[in-house]
Amino acid sequence: MGLQRLKKQLKKEIQQEARPKKSRFKLWLIVVLVLSASIVALFYGYRQQQLTAPQRLFSLGVKQESLGNIEAAEKSYRDIYQHYPHAPEAAEALLRSGKIWQYNHRDGQRALLSYLQLEYDYPDSPLVLPAREEAAAIVKYTLKDDSRAIEFYQRLLDLNTGQLDQYYYEIADCYFRLKNYPQARIELEILLEKFPDTPLAPEVLYRKGGMLLLEGRITAAQQDWQSLI
Repeated sequence: MGLQRLKKQLKKEIQQEARPKKSRFKLWLIVVLVLSASIVALFYGYRQQQLTAPQRLFSLGVKQESLGNIEAAEKSYRDIYQHYPHAPEAAEALLRSGKIWQYNHRDGQRALLSYLQLEYDYPDSPLVLPAREEAAAIVKYTLKDDSRAIEFYQRLLDLNTGQLDQYYYEIADCYFRLKNYPQARIELEILLEKFPDTPLAPEVLYRKGGMLLLEGRITAAQQDWQSLI
């Protein structure tokens, strides 16, 4: 019995000694977490101080856009262009502003203005390509001005980069919608000549056959369609 009581007493003393250690560990853990949070906050504040005014505006715009605060985001982008037009962020601010007008506000005219402004003010920017693509799509599919859309897609071809086969296809489609079937067919033939391995080939051959049929060239149309089988 004496030995049993001794074991219980020893176990009790060990448990009592362990409790302060656990408490000290929790205290140290809290201290470390608080210090870590303070360091992160100080680092973020330091980084913000190092950013230029247009960089801060751009960062704010991206953050607001990600949170769904579209009006606030567009204002930040607009402020960059209006107050800091020579900043490196200005061209992308215009592009993002245009996309907000195009996709969020469904205002093709305002979006088109932003894209054209980007191209005019920053002609050497790599963002001219996506701006021209969006502008061409607006003119063709939103404003439904096929004659003008041909000019926009031709200007994309002039850059000699991007989805060139797609631009030729869009031009051909514009001519088709204008009921200029011979010119539409010619554009499709140019597309196939320049890009024989284009993934658009089946669609191009099918539509080209239809245009030949409209021109009364039945045999040529059948040949195009048979090549698809």
